[in-house]
Amino acid sequence: MTAGVTAGPTAPGPISETLQGMRSTTTTLQLPVVSVQSLLDTAGSALAAPHLHPDAVAMLLSLAGQSPRNTHFALEFTVPPQDTGRLEEVREAVEAQFTRTQEDAARHLRQIMRNGRVAAVVGLLFMAVLLGSVQAVLLLTDSHIVKAVSESLMIVAWVAVWRPAELLLYEHWPVRRQRALAGQLARADVTLIARTAADIAADEDALDCRITDVESGSFHDAPTAPHG
Repeated sequence: MTAGVTAGPTAPGPISETLQGMRSTTTTLQLPVVSVQSLLDTAGSALAAPHLHPDAVAMLLSLAGQSPRNTHFALEFTVPPQDTGRLEEVREAVEAQFTRTQEDAARHLRQIMRNGRVAAVVGLLFMAVLLGSVQAVLLLTDSHIVKAVSESLMIVAWVAVWRPAELLLYEHWPVRRQRALAGQLARADVTLIARTAADIAADEDALDCRITDVESGSFHDAPTAPHG
């Protein structure tokens, strides 16, 4: 069983007249894991607070990013049958993990906007000084060399404000998206699904196919050049 996304309509509830006609959906993110122990990363991290393995966090954020905004998520972890009784541990870890991820994204966003404002002030001052100097020099002489240098300095002046523009106009959007997704995942419904014999057989078949491909020569080494 592979990770995937399943979307479906939620049960309708009371809505205001202004929201009539709008449909809400619950998107189910399915993630098979080796065990709850590996999902919670208890042996590989020094953190005392509940958390998830970084691979699981990255996969869930990637899957969630494929869904529309304002989606309600349900997380289904496929685990060994003996691990299905650890649901509360997983729920606590999911909420704690993505709450921290949301807070980290919020701090990153504030840093980006702070850096953008500082860079904008510095860039605009530099641009003003440079353009003012160029205009002053052009008033004193009409040398072709001076004009060429002045045009180059004007380009430098415009480049100086590009980084602030990049920070304030573009760079913050992916961070805003991650913050929103983390908040949605922190509020997600969590269930543990016991891995069935069919799931195990499918995984074994996939492994057998890969082994067969290798043995049959589907993966070839690059041809070597003939010896002279």
